[in-house]
Amino acid sequence: MVVLSRGQQLWNKKVEERSKAEISLERARLLTASWKETDGLPIAIRRGKAFEKIVSEIPIFIDDEQLLVGDFSAKSGFAEWYPEFSAAWVLKDVSSEKALQVFKLKDVSKNQMIEIAEYWSEKCVESAFFKYVNPEKLPEWMEMSEENCYIQRHLSLLDRLGGYHSVNYEKVITKGLSGILEEVEQEIKSTVIKDDESFNKVNFLKGCAIALNGGIKYSKRYAVLAREMAEKAEGKRKAELLKIAENCDRVPEKPARNFYEGLQSLWFVHVLEYLETRAEGESPGRIDQYLYPYYKNDIEEGTLTREEVIELLECLRIKMSTLRQFSNKYFYEGTSGEAQFHNVTLGGQDKNGNDATNELSYLLLEAAIRTRTPHPTLSIRMHDKLPDELALKGIELISTGVGFPAFFNDNSCIPFLLDMGVPIEDARNYVLGGCVVPNIAGQIGPGQPISFHLTKCLELALYDGFDPRSGKQVGPHTGKFEDFKNFDEVVEAFKKQTEHFSIEAATIMNIQRCLREQMICPVFNDVLTDDCIKKGKSSIGAGARYQIHYHNGRTMINVADSLAAIKKCVFEDKSVSKKELIDALRCNFKEKEDMRKILLSAPKYGNDDDYVDTLCDELYRWWREMVVKLDAGYGVSYMPAAYSVGGHTTAGERTGALPSGRPAGVSLAEGSLSPAQGSDTNGPTAVINSCCKIDQSKILATLLNMKFHPSALKTVDDRKKLLALIKTYFQYGGKHVQFNVVDKNTLVEAKAHPEQHRNLIVRVAGYSAFFTELSPTMQDEIIARTEHTLG
Repeated sequence: MVVLSRGQQLWNKKVEERSKAEISLERARLLTASWKETDGLPIAIRRGKAFEKIVSEIPIFIDDEQLLVGDFSAKSGFAEWYPEFSAAWVLKDVSSEKALQVFKLKDVSKNQMIEIAEYWSEKCVESAFFKYVNPEKLPEWMEMSEENCYIQRHLSLLDRLGGYHSVNYEKVITKGLSGILEEVEQEIKSTVIKDDESFNKVNFLKGCAIALNGGIKYSKRYAVLAREMAEKAEGKRKAELLKIAENCDRVPEKPARNFYEGLQSLWFVHVLEYLETRAEGESPGRIDQYLYPYYKNDIEEGTLTREEVIELLECLRIKMSTLRQFSNKYFYEGTSGEAQFHNVTLGGQDKNGNDATNELSYLLLEAAIRTRTPHPTLSIRMHDKLPDELALKGIELISTGVGFPAFFNDNSCIPFLLDMGVPIEDARNYVLGGCVVPNIAGQIGPGQPISFHLTKCLELALYDGFDPRSGKQVGPHTGKFEDFKNFDEVVEAFKKQTEHFSIEAATIMNIQRCLREQMICPVFNDVLTDDCIKKGKSSIGAGARYQIHYHNGRTMINVADSLAAIKKCVFEDKSVSKKELIDALRCNFKEKEDMRKILLSAPKYGNDDDYVDTLCDELYRWWREMVVKLDAGYGVSYMPAAYSVGGHTTAGERTGALPSGRPAGVSLAEGSLSPAQGSDTNGPTAVINSCCKIDQSKILATLLNMKFHPSALKTVDDRKKLLALIKTYFQYGGKHVQFNVVDKNTLVEAKAHPEQHRNLIVRVAGYSAFFTELSPTMQDEIIARTEHTLG
């Protein structure tokens, strides 16, 4: 009989709970009550008081056998609601929205949900945005949104704060919330109110102080609950509950004294972040660095064993995998599988450029091997001095099929941060926020990204800005494909469409960001972000030390494949006329299979073919130069970043047939460097060679996904081959790579019989998820990816 560990038993229970998940209205109810009580007060104070009420009154619980406490919701596995962001979608159709179908809303709760939604319908960010938008602009912006063309994903972003960042967990662990509270109170005392700026600063700091006190109260509630439960418990569990109570009496109010307290403090911060606001991709960063001194001391003193540490880390993994998302349909379409982006960064360098790997780095990997949860994802920072042993341990975890760790290249990420003015010591300490975004922990606020699909811009360029799918003129007039005299005119039309929509997208996101800064001031998040206290400003605006807001250009690979086909087949070989091509695209290649074969035979990215790879590099170079000219507000410009999350499937549904030979409605390429599904036929080395021809040095974040058959990673020698592939890629400028290790037959079987594969985890884009919870189109996309071997 197999004896399951504590972590495995806890995880099995959590997986079972997922199928019974419901919506909790507790956070929304408490938020609404507080908002009614504080009408007329400054926003920062209202937000602080709302946070304090939520964390002081939301029901709490402690799972049987769990060693860490604090939860994202009032009930285990439930999803909380954030109506201050958007509410109209709930009122629109409370019984048929996809989110309401996923979470089994009880009939007795519908009236309360409607009442809360009605209260916020005219007070939320979504409502303010549509009131603020110029009515003449609204039709155009809706056409380019998820509702129609899916050029830009901005309706789903109205439902959340932004994110992909990491607050200063280490500061809480070493200083305690009470120490930070003293810092805030001192700043209030030293600020003389004499004008609008000083008045607003004091109000902001008062909101921060209220939030910090709320965080302290939250932990004390768990201390009381743990002692109450200990009175009824016996033996080992009684001692564990008393220890939990002792921890909660101490942290996060005061500095942690040992590893267990430090981990509990970290977890409280993470939960409080999500109880305050709907962040996305808030990541705890370099746990192996800031908790290592506590670990080392406990091990040396004999107060903690390595096995006990692994058990605690397994408990952390389970906790992070309990976050659920109750969101509008646009979010579900763009992030299939309830994407979560908690990212733990391992390895890397210290401030002096030495390898930072330590024993805790290995134990974080071991915990993920033993208890295989989709979250948090793990990321290994590679550099010349990183021990092969750590990378191979990571590949051992990859071979289990969970889709992580991802690998990042310090030699690419650090220079980018230096170019944006980050000192070398801070740049060497970067973490990964969300999927793949380099961040400086505790010094950057939530990112406000433009999520942009480039392939639709190419389709519009072929039709003079006209969308054949909707029958509407969506983009500017840039000429009809049949009238273009040469290939350069085609490319120029694509660039004009892309630039037009990029400027519109920046305008949209800047308005949304300003509204969030004014309406959803996240004071608990802000107080854990460097310089916000001193400046007295939110990290959403100009409070943080650095700002990273980026234009996330997706599906460029499809653009490159299509333009390569046009160049080769239409203008060089003349095997297809311009009219023939447009006619074939309009009818989705119906009775045009011979022509489609010609287009499919044109060079495709991912096969080490300079013809298309060089074209792709040129397109990316132009695009990033265009992006950095876009004003992101608050004194900064947008940065170029390229990764897909899950929107490539939905965007594909809104995109017609392409000159590459791709039929209408089929998923577009995921990532930013991953070949289009099934088009890479020359093996993994060819894929790497194609990727290395793209200059990634001036792009904030890129994403390369590769899929291998499980037989490719059976032995240590197999893992060494994969490590050699990663090193080669990074040696020639690669920034990021990650792997799915699963065979196609298993995926097909799981899609047909999901009840038999509930624990199957796959890598989607920059996140892992349960395969059976993905949309059918996303499942098909992952199945269609090329399955490599290492040979």
